[in-house]
Amino acid sequence: MQPNPLISFRETSNCQSTIFSVVNQIHNNKLSIEEIGNSIPSSIIVQGLNWLTNTYMNQTGCVYLRHSREEPEALDPNYYKQYFPPEEMVLLKAELFKFVRQNDSSKIYSFFQRVRPNADADYKWYLTSTRLYPQITADQSSLKLLHIAIEVGNTYYAETTYTQL
Repeated sequence: MQPNPLISFRETSNCQSTIFSVVNQIHNNKLSIEEIGNSIPSSIIVQGLNWLTNTYMNQTGCVYLRHSREEPEALDPNYYKQYFPPEEMVLLKAELFKFVRQNDSSKIYSFFQRVRPNADADYKWYLTSTRLYPQITADQSSLKLLHIAIEVGNTYYAETTYTQL
């Protein structure tokens, strides 16, 4: 049975408004990312910018990257080389740092990226939306990003897969 293209379209079109709403609830201490992370049908990652480490990854992300819940915190910045094409990461890092320098938690930065679970696997395309993670303190030394990544390789549009276009 093939997925309904309207459902995929609605999920993608509502992505940014959903992120905005959820992050505002987290910012106002009504929700924690740990409480809702596994309820969101995508990979959720909170990335600390001090050491470029992941401080949280939901179950969907852990399963795809083949890691336990504890391992993302232990991954060092070199993990990018294993999971992402290095030539794309150079460009993406520059754009993300421009976004971070704006220091505007109301803005969302969205981009396509390729990800793979290990060096022997093929890359899959993801649409990732990123926002500054709500800070409890004004201390910029603990700045973090919230990433929500949705696989687009199996997204249907007008009965045609993107890979067929």
